[in-house]
Amino acid sequence: MNSSQRIPTHIITGFLGSGKTTTINALLQALRDEGEDVLVVMNEMGSVGIDAALLQQPQRGILELTGGCMCCALRVAMETQLAAILRRWRPTRILIEPTGVGHPRDLLRVIEGPHLRAILDSGPHLVVVDPRLHGDAQIRQHPLYRDQWSVAQRVAIAKTDLAPAVDYAAIIIDATGDGRPWGKGGMDASLALLSPLPSQQPLAPQPAPIPASEEGVWHGYRAVHLSPRQQVPSLAQVRALCQRLANGPMPVRAKGLICEGEVAWELQLTAWGLQESAHPSSRAKGVPAGMTVIVPSHHPLEDLLALAGPDWHSGPQESAPETRPGNVG
Repeated sequence: MNSSQRIPTHIITGFLGSGKTTTINALLQALRDEGEDVLVVMNEMGSVGIDAALLQQPQRGILELTGGCMCCALRVAMETQLAAILRRWRPTRILIEPTGVGHPRDLLRVIEGPHLRAILDSGPHLVVVDPRLHGDAQIRQHPLYRDQWSVAQRVAIAKTDLAPAVDYAAIIIDATGDGRPWGKGGMDASLALLSPLPSQQPLAPQPAPIPASEEGVWHGYRAVHLSPRQQVPSLAQVRALCQRLANGPMPVRAKGLICEGEVAWELQLTAWGLQESAHPSSRAKGVPAGMTVIVPSHHPLEDLLALAGPDWHSGPQESAPETRPGNVG
């Protein structure tokens, strides 16, 4: 099977909170307008699939893998689930969103491996970049960030309205210097990001290996779902929780969906504070109340729970990976 007969497959990677899901939503809308039938593969470190709930549903569906990282703990599950779907249905394109702490080079080995390379046409792959993150020298030198950048053949620059001009310019300089075409990500993402490469661009040299993960820990991070002790928390209670997490001694990233009336509030806690956006309440159907929190694994769970307060407790065991094929078929 030649490349024109294989399914274009794109890894859309990026650091935590960079804007991957928003970029995918924009690309999905554009692809639907072109009549494409798209499969989206999404990965959550935590046990709750928040990003999939916010995704604009493609014609067929979503393959959702939760409770681990698809590049390591869920690697075999991802390969077997994807192969099973492709035996039943042939999408026109596949978009893959690994978790923000995922190691995409290992994922690349799966889609270009012996079981899938005859079916999938790999690339171009994207890295979605928040200029504010890229402006942080520590982030740029982080092994995961370097790996995400090295696998990408195109750069999607998101959150440009929030970024200082100097950080925005730095990404363009770095992308141009590396020979990677760039374009806008987030809500302004266009199909030009997915257009075929003029020629096969070699990937950058592989960064230093990342140590193997401990059980329940992926790439030095742990995901914990904080659940309310009462059945339904108010938006004010969740905001107060995020405030305590933001003011605590450990670096925390968190996200969740909270229903209040007819609105599902998406909350994301990043290095720049709490961001909120409103969605129809139907988007939160089946999503457990609470916040999925990602912390460096050297911080004890007990410290996180103490910071959260007595109204919150840890959810299901995060070290038991699960897969959910969604409505594919």
